[in-house]
Amino acid sequence: MVAVVIGLGANIPSEHGTALQTLESSLGHIEDQLGQIIRRSPWYSSTPIGVLGQPDYVNGAVLIETKLEPTAILAQLHNIEHDLGRRRQGRWAARCIDLDLLVVEDLVLPSEAQWYEVADNVDPAAFLVEPIVPHPRLHKRLFALKPLQDVWPDWHHPLLAQDATTMISALEDEQVIHQL
Repeated sequence: MVAVVIGLGANIPSEHGTALQTLESSLGHIEDQLGQIIRRSPWYSSTPIGVLGQPDYVNGAVLIETKLEPTAILAQLHNIEHDLGRRRQGRWAARCIDLDLLVVEDLVLPSEAQWYEVADNVDPAAFLVEPIVPHPRLHKRLFALKPLQDVWPDWHHPLLAQDATTMISALEDEQVIHQL
Protein backbone atom coordinates (compact mmCIF):
# COMPACT_ATOMS: atom_id res chain seq x y z
CA MET A 1 0.00 0.00 0.00
CA VAL A 2 1.18 3.51 -0.78
CA ALA A 3 0.03 6.84 0.62
CA VAL A 4 -1.34 9.25 -1.98
CA VAL A 5 -2.73 12.78 -1.74
CA ILE A 6 -5.41 13.80 -4.22
CA GLY A 7 -6.37 17.44 -4.66
CA LEU A 8 -10.04 18.16 -5.33
CA GLY A 9 -11.54 21.30 -6.85
CA ALA A 10 -14.64 22.58 -8.60
CA ASN A 11 -16.18 25.96 -9.37
CA ILE A 12 -19.36 25.25 -11.35
CA PRO A 13 -22.31 22.93 -10.71
CA SER A 14 -22.78 19.53 -12.30
CA GLU A 15 -25.71 17.18 -12.66
CA HIS A 16 -24.76 16.07 -9.12
CA GLY A 17 -25.45 19.50 -7.65
CA THR A 18 -23.33 22.44 -6.56
CA ALA A 19 -19.55 22.39 -6.80
CA LEU A 20 -19.40 21.31 -3.15
CA GLN A 21 -21.99 18.56 -3.66
CA THR A 22 -20.07 17.24 -6.67
CA LEU A 23 -16.85 17.19 -4.63
CA GLU A 24 -18.60 15.35 -1.81
CA SER A 25 -19.92 12.85 -4.39
CA SER A 26 -16.39 12.32 -5.71
CA LEU A 27 -15.25 11.00 -2.32
CA GLY A 28 -17.33 7.83 -2.72
CA HIS A 29 -15.93 7.30 -6.21
CA ILE A 30 -12.39 7.74 -4.89
CA GLU A 31 -12.92 5.11 -2.19
CA ASP A 32 -14.62 2.71 -4.58
CA GLN A 33 -12.02 2.99 -7.34
CA LEU A 34 -8.74 3.93 -5.67
CA GLY A 35 -8.58 3.01 -2.01
CA GLN A 36 -9.52 3.91 1.53
CA ILE A 37 -9.62 7.57 2.49
CA ILE A 38 -7.45 7.93 5.58
CA ARG A 39 -7.92 11.69 6.08
CA ARG A 40 -9.78 14.48 4.37
CA SER A 41 -9.23 18.20 4.65
CA PRO A 42 -11.85 20.83 5.28
CA TRP A 43 -13.19 22.55 2.19
CA TYR A 44 -11.69 25.90 1.19
CA SER A 45 -12.78 28.69 -1.12
CA SER A 46 -10.24 30.24 -3.48
CA THR A 47 -10.17 32.69 -6.36
CA PRO A 48 -9.48 31.14 -9.80
CA ILE A 49 -5.92 31.47 -11.10
CA GLY A 50 -5.21 32.63 -14.63
CA VAL A 51 -8.66 33.94 -15.55
CA LEU A 52 -11.17 36.56 -14.44
CA GLY A 53 -14.93 36.31 -14.27
CA GLN A 54 -15.29 32.76 -12.98
CA PRO A 55 -16.91 31.67 -9.71
CA ASP A 56 -14.58 30.93 -6.81
CA TYR A 57 -13.32 27.38 -6.46
CA VAL A 58 -14.06 24.94 -3.67
CA ASN A 59 -10.86 23.00 -2.89
CA GLY A 60 -9.80 20.21 -0.60
CA ALA A 61 -7.61 17.12 -0.42
CA VAL A 62 -7.76 13.51 0.67
CA LEU A 63 -5.03 11.17 1.83
CA ILE A 64 -5.67 7.63 0.63
CA GLU A 65 -3.94 4.29 0.75
CA THR A 66 -3.90 2.39 -2.51
CA LYS A 67 -2.30 -0.59 -4.22
CA LEU A 68 -2.43 1.14 -7.61
CA GLU A 69 0.56 2.45 -9.53
CA PRO A 70 0.65 6.20 -10.33
CA THR A 71 -0.37 5.73 -13.99
CA ALA A 72 -3.41 3.70 -12.92
CA ILE A 73 -4.28 6.28 -10.24
CA LEU A 74 -4.20 9.07 -12.82
CA ALA A 75 -6.38 7.06 -15.23
CA GLN A 76 -8.92 6.38 -12.48
CA LEU A 77 -9.00 10.07 -11.50
CA HIS A 78 -9.78 10.98 -15.11
CA ASN A 79 -12.52 8.32 -15.20
CA ILE A 80 -14.07 9.72 -12.03
CA GLU A 81 -13.96 13.25 -13.47
CA HIS A 82 -15.68 12.03 -16.63
CA ASP A 83 -18.32 10.11 -14.65
CA LEU A 84 -19.08 13.28 -12.68
CA GLY A 85 -19.51 15.37 -15.83
CA ARG A 86 -16.14 16.94 -16.57
CA ARG A 87 -15.42 17.70 -20.20
CA ARG A 88 -11.97 19.19 -20.81
CA GLN A 89 -12.38 22.58 -22.46
CA GLY A 90 -9.06 24.31 -21.98
CA ARG A 91 -6.40 25.10 -19.43
CA TRP A 92 -8.20 27.81 -17.46
CA ALA A 93 -11.79 26.71 -18.13
CA ALA A 94 -14.28 26.51 -15.29
CA ARG A 95 -14.89 22.94 -14.20
CA CYS A 96 -17.44 20.94 -12.29
CA ILE A 97 -14.72 18.61 -10.94
CA ASP A 98 -10.93 18.59 -10.98
CA LEU A 99 -9.00 15.74 -9.36
CA ASP A 100 -5.23 16.13 -9.23
CA LEU A 101 -2.62 13.59 -8.22
CA LEU A 102 -0.57 15.75 -5.85
CA VAL A 103 1.73 13.36 -3.99
CA VAL A 104 2.67 9.68 -4.03
CA GLU A 105 4.72 9.36 -0.84
CA ASP A 106 8.22 10.66 -1.67
CA LEU A 107 8.11 9.45 -5.26
CA VAL A 108 9.37 11.74 -8.03
CA LEU A 109 8.11 11.18 -11.58
CA PRO A 110 9.21 11.22 -14.32
CA SER A 111 12.74 11.80 -12.84
CA GLU A 112 14.36 14.54 -10.80
CA ALA A 113 15.88 16.29 -13.86
CA GLN A 114 12.67 15.93 -15.88
CA TRP A 115 10.53 17.10 -12.94
CA TYR A 116 12.40 20.42 -12.77
CA GLU A 117 12.06 20.88 -16.52
CA VAL A 118 8.33 20.12 -16.42
CA ALA A 119 7.74 22.28 -13.32
CA ASP A 120 9.17 25.28 -15.14
CA ASN A 121 7.48 24.62 -18.51
CA VAL A 122 4.31 22.72 -17.77
CA ASP A 123 2.19 21.60 -20.68
CA PRO A 124 -1.22 20.64 -19.26
CA ALA A 125 -1.55 17.91 -21.88
CA ALA A 126 1.32 16.11 -20.14
CA PHE A 127 -0.98 15.34 -17.21
CA LEU A 128 -3.46 13.43 -19.33
CA VAL A 129 -1.41 10.25 -19.74
CA GLU A 130 1.71 10.15 -17.58
CA PRO A 131 1.71 11.28 -13.96
CA ILE A 132 4.01 14.03 -12.80
CA VAL A 133 4.57 13.84 -9.06
CA PRO A 134 4.77 15.74 -6.91
CA HIS A 135 2.35 17.90 -8.87
CA PRO A 136 4.65 20.39 -10.63
CA ARG A 137 2.73 23.47 -9.46
CA LEU A 138 1.91 22.24 -5.95
CA HIS A 139 4.53 24.44 -4.28
CA LYS A 140 3.04 27.51 -6.03
CA ARG A 141 -0.61 27.00 -5.04
CA LEU A 142 -1.94 27.77 -1.61
CA PHE A 143 -5.30 26.17 -2.46
CA ALA A 144 -3.48 22.83 -2.88
CA LEU A 145 -0.84 23.17 -0.15
CA LYS A 146 -3.16 24.06 2.73
CA PRO A 147 -5.45 21.03 2.22
CA LEU A 148 -2.35 18.84 1.75
CA GLN A 149 -1.01 20.14 5.07
CA ASP A 150 -4.34 19.28 6.70
CA VAL A 151 -4.17 15.64 5.59
CA TRP A 152 -0.40 15.06 5.84
CA PRO A 153 1.11 17.64 8.22
CA ASP A 154 4.66 16.27 8.16
CA TRP A 155 4.98 15.72 4.39
CA HIS A 156 8.14 17.20 2.85
CA HIS A 157 8.61 17.94 -0.84
CA PRO A 158 11.19 15.35 -1.97
CA LEU A 159 12.98 17.75 -4.32
CA LEU A 160 12.51 21.17 -2.76
CA ALA A 161 13.32 19.89 0.76
CA GLN A 162 10.55 22.02 2.28
CA ASP A 163 7.52 21.11 4.31
CA ALA A 164 4.05 22.41 3.51
CA THR A 165 4.21 25.03 6.28
CA THR A 166 7.31 26.60 4.74
CA MET A 167 5.83 26.61 1.24
CA ILE A 168 2.53 28.03 2.56
CA SER A 169 4.27 30.90 4.35
CA ALA A 170 5.97 31.88 1.07
CA LEU A 171 2.53 32.22 -0.61
CA GLU A 172 0.27 33.69 2.07
CA ASP A 173 0.94 37.32 1.09
CA GLU A 174 -0.02 36.78 -2.56
CA GLN A 175 -2.80 34.14 -2.41
CA VAL A 176 -5.85 33.93 -0.19
CA ILE A 177 -8.06 30.98 0.67
CA HIS A 178 -10.86 30.73 3.22
CA GLN A 179 -12.03 27.65 5.05
CA LEU A 180 -15.71 26.96 4.43
